[in-house]
Amino acid sequence: MLAQASALGCGTGNAVNCLCTKPEFHFGIHDCAYQHCAPDNNAAASAVSWGNSVCASVTSGLTTTVSNLPATLDG
Repeated sequence: MLAQASALGCGTGNAVNCLCTKPEFHFGIHDCAYQHCAPDNNAAASAVSWGNSVCASVTSGLTTTVSNLPATLDG
């Protein structure tokens, strides 16, 4: 997802700060984790948690999280 900075409207400067304000970044971490870690939902949840932690450490007042998304991506 970090490679998607430009596509998400974030420049090459401090892209992580910018990405953390984009809901699409969080959705991307979630979707990628649950697609590629399946059937290990614990590993996927850890990846999502990591993304949230990174953003919490670089962005104060972050309101976008992926905690309310479904655990699976059934059509």
